[in-house]
Amino acid sequence: MDLELGTGWHFPTTFNEEESIEMVHGKQDIHQSLRILLSTKPGERPIFFDYGCNLHLLLFESITEELKVRISSTVSKAIEQFEKRITVDKVSVDDSEQADGKVNIMIDYTINKSQTTGNFIFPYYLD
Repeated sequence: MDLELGTGWHFPTTFNEEESIEMVHGKQDIHQSLRILLSTKPGERPIFFDYGCNLHLLLFESITEELKVRISSTVSKAIEQFEKRITVDKVSVDDSEQADGKVNIMIDYTINKSQTTGNFIFPYYLD
């Protein structure tokens, strides 16, 4: 467990056997933060009004190459602005499940502190 990458509450909040709040650490904390960031619309957090990602603006769009570029750009900008622990190497969109109204957003990143790489897949439903 790499505490230098951060520690946060497990989301959704759960409790362990000692009835303490379950915590996440390291890459798991980064992945949880990415999931929260990509699921939050700007304006939803009253104190941190700008926090979030504008993926919701792309709902109900037809899955085209242009849409995949827009998704990649939107995700990259949000991560660069709000998740300073990592640098985005690549964001790609897998549309192989588009019949189900879903795309998988694949994020390849480098952890700035250790220069180790990682990846995260965010399932995004367009309808």
